[in-house]
Amino acid sequence: MYKHYFTLAIRHLQKHRLFSGIKIIGLTIATASCLLIGLYILHELNYDSMHENAGRIIKANMEYRFAGETVMANVCGNKAAPAFTRDFPEIESGVRLMKYSEIIKTGDQIFEEENLFYGDSTFFSIFSFPLISGDQSHLLDQPYEVVLSESTARKYFGNGNPLGKFLRIGTSQDYKVTGVMKDPPEDTHIKPDLLVSFTSLNSSKNETWWNANYATYFLLYPGVDLQALQAKIPDYMRAHSKETGITGDDYMTFYFEKFSDLHLRSQVPGNFEPAGNIKYIYILAVVGLLILIIACITYINLTTATSTERSREIGVQKVMGVSKSHLIAQNLMESGVIMLITIVLGFVLARFALPFFNQLFDRSLVLNNFYTMDKMSIILVIAASVALLSGIYPAFVIARYDPISALKGTQQNQGRKPQWLKKSLIVFQFSVSIILTISALTLYRQMQYVKNKNLGFTKDLVISLPADRTIRQEYDALKTQLVSLPEVSSVTNSYDSPVQIRGGYTVGQNPSGDDQRPVTALPAGLDFLQTMSIDLAAGQDFNLADMENYEKASDDSTIISRILINEALANAWGWNDQEAVGQMISFNGKRSLVKGVVQNFHFASLHQPIEPLVIFPQNWGRQVLIRLSDGDLQQALDKVKETWSSLITHRPFSYHFIDEEFAKMYRFENQNAQVTYVFTWLAIFLACLGLFGVASFGFAQRTKEIGIRKVLGSSVSGIFGLLAREYVVLIGIALLIAVPLAWMAMNQWLEQFAYRINVQWWMFVLAGLLAFIIAGITLSFQGIKAAMMNPVESLKQD
Repeated sequence: MYKHYFTLAIRHLQKHRLFSGIKIIGLTIATASCLLIGLYILHELNYDSMHENAGRIIKANMEYRFAGETVMANVCGNKAAPAFTRDFPEIESGVRLMKYSEIIKTGDQIFEEENLFYGDSTFFSIFSFPLISGDQSHLLDQPYEVVLSESTARKYFGNGNPLGKFLRIGTSQDYKVTGVMKDPPEDTHIKPDLLVSFTSLNSSKNETWWNANYATYFLLYPGVDLQALQAKIPDYMRAHSKETGITGDDYMTFYFEKFSDLHLRSQVPGNFEPAGNIKYIYILAVVGLLILIIACITYINLTTATSTERSREIGVQKVMGVSKSHLIAQNLMESGVIMLITIVLGFVLARFALPFFNQLFDRSLVLNNFYTMDKMSIILVIAASVALLSGIYPAFVIARYDPISALKGTQQNQGRKPQWLKKSLIVFQFSVSIILTISALTLYRQMQYVKNKNLGFTKDLVISLPADRTIRQEYDALKTQLVSLPEVSSVTNSYDSPVQIRGGYTVGQNPSGDDQRPVTALPAGLDFLQTMSIDLAAGQDFNLADMENYEKASDDSTIISRILINEALANAWGWNDQEAVGQMISFNGKRSLVKGVVQNFHFASLHQPIEPLVIFPQNWGRQVLIRLSDGDLQQALDKVKETWSSLITHRPFSYHFIDEEFAKMYRFENQNAQVTYVFTWLAIFLACLGLFGVASFGFAQRTKEIGIRKVLGSSVSGIFGLLAREYVVLIGIALLIAVPLAWMAMNQWLEQFAYRINVQWWMFVLAGLLAFIIAGITLSFQGIKAAMMNPVESLKQD
C-alpha cells in the first residue's frame, strides 16, 4: 500500500513540474538556512563545553563602590583566588589567568606571540586541555616554566621533543618547557599558545585585592549551592575592609558567574575575546524558523491550489471505496517524499554555502557536527514534523472532497471557500519579509553610523606597535627618526589605545582629596593629542616640562603636576571649558592643576555614553602610536619598518591599525547585521516564489474569464491590473501589520547603543515600496502572459 502511495506521489510531482519545483526549491533553501543557523547556534550554545568540569567552574567579577560611583570589572586582584580557596570550604581550587603579548626568541629568530597566558599550577586540574607530554601534577608549580600548545611546540622545536628545552620569553629570561598540550579548540574563550607559570610574575609575590588585572576562576566541589556561596561574599569582604581600605557606605564585593554563561550571558563580557550575546542567538533562531514557515506556507498554498485539478482522481477513488484516512495518508506520503528530497538537497546546498557562512561569522564550522546518531535523529524528527504540519491541511482539504462534485469537475468552486486561509498565509509571508527588510535597513544604518561617527579623534592611518621596557629606553631616538620621515605625520606613546581606555584612577574636585571618585585615566606621552587629532576645548597641551614635572611629583608631594581633563568631567563639576582651566583638583591622591580641557571623544564603545576622563603625562606607555601621512601606504609602512628595525632589534615589527581595533569592538553586531541582510533577501525570495506559484495557478484558473474580457475590449494593462489587484491588497495589509511590529523591535534593539540613529518614516516607506516592486515584478511574469493570451485559445478550453 505504501509503495502505491509512493508511486502516486512521484507521478503527481512529475505531472506538476513547475509547482513541484517551486515547493522543492523553497523547502530546500529553508532547510539549508536552518541547517546553517542550527550549526552556528549549536556551536555558540556548546561554547566552553569541552571542559569536563564546566558545570562546576565559576568566574569571579569584582564590583566596588567608591565615593558614590559603582564600578564592575571582569578581573580581580591577585588575592581573590588564594583567599577564597583558603577560606571557603565550597571551593576546591582557584586559578588566575592573565593574557599578555610577548616576544619569544629562539636562536636568531624572534617572534611575537599574542596568546601567551600566565596561569597558576591548578590550571590543568580545572580546565580540560589534554596533555601530549609532561607531568600534570607538577606543571607550572615553579617560576619560569612554560607549557606549549602542540602547534607552538612544532613552530619552535620542529618534530623534536621540546621537554626540558628553553625559550627566551621577553628580553632576558629563559623559560623551561615542561609540557605540551593539544591545541585549544575554537569554541573556548581560553586559547593559550603558551602557558607560563603565574609565579614568574613579580606581582605574584604580593597578594592584593586591588591592581585588578587577573581573570579569576574557581572549581566548586560537587553539589555546592552557588547562590548560598554568593550570599557569603559581602560579609566576608566587609570583614576584610582594613585590607581593602573601603569604609563607610562604600564597598568591595565579588559576583560569581557560571562558566557556561560567560560566552553568551555574561554581565561583564570581554575576557580574552569578544563575547557573544544570547539575544542574537534567539533572533537567529526566530529568523530560521520564520524562513522555514514561509517555505511551508508556499507548500500549503500551492498544494491546496492545485488540489482542484485532482478532483476527478479523488472522486474516482472515493467511488471505488477508498477511505478518507487512506486519502490523507496518500497526500502525507507526497509531503514526506518532498521533505526527504529537500533534506538531501538542503545538505548539499548547505555544504556549498558553508564557506560563505563561516566567513560571515568568522568561524570554522563543519557539517560533520551533524553526522551523529542523536543529531540526525533530531533532524529527521523535525523534518517529519514539518512534512506533517505542512501536509496535514492540504490532505484534509482533499480528503473532504464530495465524490459527485469531484467527478462533475465542480469541486473547484467549493475549493474557493477557504480562500481566507490562502490570503492570510500570503499576508504572513510578506509581513515577515517586510519586518526583516526594515530590520536590515535599521541595522545597516546603525552600523554605518557607528563606522562614520565623529569619534572626537581620527582613527584612520594610525598604527599601533607594542612597547616594552627596552623600547621605552630607545623611544626618544625612535621618535626623532620616525618624525623625520616624510611618510610619518606624528608619533606618541600611550598606555591604552584611544579606542578603549580602561585605566582606573581616582579624582576629586577638592584639592585636599576628601571627595575622591573613580575615573578613567590615560597615561600618555607628548604629542598624543596631535597624533590622534584630538582637539583642545580650552587651555594648553602638555610640554616636555610637564612630563618631567609629573615624574618628580611621584616622589615629591609638594610638586603640583599638570593634567588634562575632558569636557564630561568639567561639566560634571559644573565648570565650562574656560573655567576648568587652572583649577586645582586632586588626582590619584595628589594635588594637580588642570592645564587643559580636551573635547569629548569616544574612548569606549558607542554602547556607552562618554564618561569623565583624565589624561596625564607619562612615558611608560604600552604602545607606540604612529600617524602616517597621506600617500602610498605600503611605502610608508616599509619606511617605518626600516627605521624600527634599525633601532629595535629585540622585537619584530608587528603592528595593527587603530581602525581595525575599533572595528573589532562591533564585530558581533556587524556579523549579525550581515547575516540579517542575507536572510532578509532569502525570506523575500521565498515569499515571492510562493506568490509566483499561487498567482500562476490562479491566473491559469481564470483563462476563460480573461478571454471573455478581451473579447469585450479590455486592455492588457487593465486585465493585468485586475489579476494583480488582489495580491497588491494583501501586500498592503502585510505592510500595515509589519510596520508597528518592526518599529517596536528596532527601537528596542537600538536601546543598547548610547549613540544611535532614529527609526525614521522613510525606512518603512522604502520597505513597503520594495515589497510592492518585487511582488509586481513577480506577478508580471505570469500576469502579463495570461493577459496577452489569444482569447480564442482561452475560450476553446471548455
